[in-house]
Amino acid sequence: MVASMEAEMEGRLRQMPKKFRGLYKRAMSGRSRKAAIRSFCLECVCWREQEVESCPDLGCPLHPYRSNQHKGHLKSAKSKNSA
Repeated sequence: MVASMEAEMEGRLRQMPKKFRGLYKRAMSGRSRKAAIRSFCLECVCWREQEVESCPDLGCPLHPYRSNQHKGHLKSAKSKNSA
């Protein structure tokens, strides 16, 4: 099991830009939820940083957690659900 996880990680690391490899490794260590969210979003948009901030996928469960600009989205969704 561990060997297959390591092989999967190595495959992903080879496919991503070098500048994001440290972030991905931190995410996969289980020590940083922020790094995990950021890595997931970057991978989703083919490692284009600008695309993460302009992501139009309001249905993504990670959308409200990506950056400070989206915290209002989460609050408005909670207030709609409590009504």
